[in-house]
Amino acid sequence: MSDAPLSVRLDGLTKAYRIYHRPVDRLLDSFRVAARGVEDRVVLEVPSLQISAGERVGIIGFNGSGKTTLLKLVAGLTPPTAGTLET
Repeated sequence: MSDAPLSVRLDGLTKAYRIYHRPVDRLLDSFRVAARGVEDRVVLEVPSLQISAGERVGIIGFNGSGKTTLLKLVAGLTPPTAGTLET
């Protein structure tokens, strides 16, 4: 790492999506009523990552490994479920 200022810092970042097994479960969840067919699926876990200004980083991985989700989080298009994200 260089002494350049940090431009991206991720710490304990997690992203989870809610999965509905039936359409009625989505409706019940919107009214905050307990639904049986609902689960939270964790799709991304980043323990820590720091990228300094001017640094170049490549993101590689298999299909479905979370590359696009990570970029959406850093760009601010989707909020993280847990953890801290500073850009």
